[in-house]
Amino acid sequence: MTMDIKNLPALDRFNMSYVKAANGCWEWKAKHQRYGRLRVNGKITQAHRFSYLTFKGEIPKNINVCHKCDNTYCVNPDHLFLGTQKENHDDMVAKGRRASFVGEKNGNSKLTKQDVENIVISKDSLRKLAKQYGVTHCAIYQIKKRRSWNELCA
Repeated sequence: MTMDIKNLPALDRFNMSYVKAANGCWEWKAKHQRYGRLRVNGKITQAHRFSYLTFKGEIPKNINVCHKCDNTYCVNPDHLFLGTQKENHDDMVAKGRRASFVGEKNGNSKLTKQDVENIVISKDSLRKLAKQYGVTHCAIYQIKKRRSWNELCA
């Protein structure tokens, strides 16, 4: 007779869903979308938040559960701490984890740095430039007003 895992208590399912790594992280191996996920009382919750609640205590409203280890799949309560969104962001920046996907580094960009420099100095209409570069006239307007691609307009 096989056991239906779905019917186990949340803590049992939690404990079956990670492996301990050499670096001390408890790596979530079950369902995940950027963070581990676990169904608790019929609701999907983030596994690291469940870990914090279970092993450390309450999480105040509007407070994040952050990772000291910077591993979003880690559910080790010793690697977790509470912080505001700003504190979490500042921690990311201080650790050099802030991804810079601006300008040409953004995979969705249709323009190059050279294109933007040409747009900024062009006297052509927004609509003409938009057609020429394959973007909207609103995108051209944002560039000309220095509201986008502003790293080139310093």
